[in-house]
Amino acid sequence: MREIKFRAWDKDEHKMLSSEYLDKSDTEGIILLADILNRKDKSLIPMQYTGLKDKNGKEIYEGDIIKFDKKEWGGNDNIHVVSWDEDDACWSWGGGTTNDMEFRQVIGNIYEHPQLLK
Repeated sequence: MREIKFRAWDKDEHKMLSSEYLDKSDTEGIILLADILNRKDKSLIPMQYTGLKDKNGKEIYEGDIIKFDKKEWGGNDNIHVVSWDEDDACWSWGGGTTNDMEFRQVIGNIYEHPQLLK
């Protein structure tokens, strides 16, 4: 069974709140996470853990920017954002599915490193 956890981007403080921070305390952590998921706190943007890790063992979250080897896969565009694909009901990286994430590398996320998408 996949581990369910979240991290959140704090728009006001311009910092990422880790899953460990959100789960830090029984009472405060649960209330904070509930507020984030129910969108009561509009300054926090939740990102769900995909249950997958990249080739270096780093956890992959929604909103992560991943890179893959162009020589291995061809094409010019080797940087993609991980997102939920409603049509296929799976995590996606710009058209591909997450079945082969162990061949990808997380290089940042859309909030802390938006320049990587240019």
